[in-house]
Amino acid sequence: MMNLQHAFDQLVKQPNSNLSKNRLEQVALAVWYGDFVPNVNRYKGRQAAQAGFVLDKLSRFNCLTAEQKLRVREPLHSLKTEAAGFSSVQTKDSLAKMWGADYSLADAFTALLPLQTRHFQAQRAR
Repeated sequence: MMNLQHAFDQLVKQPNSNLSKNRLEQVALAVWYGDFVPNVNRYKGRQAAQAGFVLDKLSRFNCLTAEQKLRVREPLHSLKTEAAGFSSVQTKDSLAKMWGADYSLADAFTALLPLQTRHFQAQRAR
């Protein structure tokens, strides 16, 4: 299994990679059910925009408790500062545009929907 921080780093640095869907699933499960919050201090510019977008999007799923959402969203302010001035031209996703991220990973995020249901959560708890 790939190191979670490395998976997140690769997702940010190569968002259009063929492996993005698998990396996003791995990171999402760790964020939602494993209390993982990636270290985002090293990102600047376009990578800060992509990292901020991914974390912001992951924090909006209802499978997180209020406390988890706060913890995941904590680094977003510093990322927003680092990403300031970038605009997105390659996506129609409004959140990606707000962050200045070029890749919305729409198909990868759509594939995550079954992983955040109560049924999935109950199966994981067994």
